[in-house]
Amino acid sequence: MRESKFYSIFLLVTFAACSEILAQENNFKVLAIKGEILIDSDNTNLWHNLTLGSEITGSEKIKLNNNSYLGLAFSPGGTLELKRPGEYNYSQLMYFINLDHRSVNRKFSDFVFNELTKKIGLIKEMKSAGAVIRLRPNGIPVAVPFSSYTIDSVINFKWHPVSNSSNYIFKLINCSNRTIFMKELSDTSLSVNLNSLYLASDSAYRWYVYDFRNPSISSDTNCIIKYSQNKIESIKDSLIELNKTLGSEPSALNQVIYSEFYQRNQLNIDALQALENATALEPSVDVYDSMLNDFLINMRIIKMNE
Repeated sequence: MRESKFYSIFLLVTFAACSEILAQENNFKVLAIKGEILIDSDNTNLWHNLTLGSEITGSEKIKLNNNSYLGLAFSPGGTLELKRPGEYNYSQLMYFINLDHRSVNRKFSDFVFNELTKKIGLIKEMKSAGAVIRLRPNGIPVAVPFSSYTIDSVINFKWHPVSNSSNYIFKLINCSNRTIFMKELSDTSLSVNLNSLYLASDSAYRWYVYDFRNPSISSDTNCIIKYSQNKIESIKDSLIELNKTLGSEPSALNQVIYSEFYQRNQLNIDALQALENATALEPSVDVYDSMLNDFLINMRIIKMNE
């Protein structure tokens, strides 16, 4: 059987322009870490803790203890995940990278690692900004980004339940302040077929929900924008190419890369889902949790207690 099955390695994406990302060519850079992982810098068996954002060079080796997780970027090969306890030298890491080499268009090579390394640098320096989005009085907290473009025909709008509210009114309004869709429901999510509403491309449509019996209990006004057909086809073509590159195996790093792609295209609803998938696949990996929390804050989403 393939060695990659045992080591949970997922080769994700190759990239050409790496001098701005890695201090030296052909080094591994730590993107995500969980548990106790040690590094021996000069083969003297003097181990010290591996840290987020550090690099692994040809003269070093690493040691994963039980229940550890390590996500690495490599130039110019891609990224990989390690979960199995044990010692790994640079040659072994290179072997894993070369097990399943996939090529990819350069347009994917730049944004992924530039964005990830910038975010990792901020997380390493600040850990957590501690920002909190607070619910206003009589507010209904939404569970999706306050603004998002979409390439999908069906959108699932979601919000959190509030006490004493059993029925809600959902409204979708055009730029002329005219209600084009309204529905009463008892659930806290609603799937809407946008094609049936004949939305204009690249026009902002506002939506909100309020309590059926007390309209003063309402959500903030949010925004959804449907891309033009040409833009939709271009993004979908890029997604097909990215999906071929990443493959079908589940991986938290896969999901982080998808999220970066979605965010770059302002597909914030899809970006949120991808980040939630990443944290579900690798719970307790601080960097993924931090990415999700930062995104929630930026998208004005209140994190409700489970």
